[in-house]
Amino acid sequence: VMARSMGLSSRMIRRCKQEGLVRLNGSPTSVNALVTADAVVGIVLEQEANIFNPQPIPVTVVYEDDDILVVDKPAGLVVHPTKGHPDGTLGNALAWHSLKKGEDYKIRFVNRLDRDTTGLVIVAKNGFAQQFVSDRMQEGAVEKLYLALVHGVPVPAEGTVDAPIERLQPEDILRQAHETGKPCVTHYRVLETL
Repeated sequence: VMARSMGLSSRMIRRCKQEGLVRLNGSPTSVNALVTADAVVGIVLEQEANIFNPQPIPVTVVYEDDDILVVDKPAGLVVHPTKGHPDGTLGNALAWHSLKKGEDYKIRFVNRLDRDTTGLVIVAKNGFAQQFVSDRMQEGAVEKLYLALVHGVPVPAEGTVDAPIERLQPEDILRQAHETGKPCVTHYRVLETL
């Protein structure tokens, strides 16, 4: 039930077993308990506190529920604190956002965008939501659509680039098509020329 119906990963099931997080009809139970059709199986998700320093940075929330937060990240904003950007990040902004709402959860970025890229960033508010959305992304159930301004005019004006891509220098943000990279398929279409 935990794997097939609830979509929990084997790692999450092991954790539930080790930490006694499984409930059957509201009572603690084993991961191996027999379950009837009318039973209610629950998992106790531990609340993990936010680790980012809250800062009053405006963010545009596109969607939010108990498990997921989707924000429109502006260009120029780093997603999470790093050695070079210890504050002034989207993580700091979201910590402020949750604080204003009276919530305190670990901010788990499901996807990230480069500093100069604007677009939607998905944040999970708990480990289950993070695993669920990450699995959907791995399955290819999430489509990513980008608009880009490029120098020159691609020929042909519409097509597909199927080439592995990777970071050639570990410290560099630039990625390039390279034979040792991860598979990457990009469908493109020129919308307008200037």
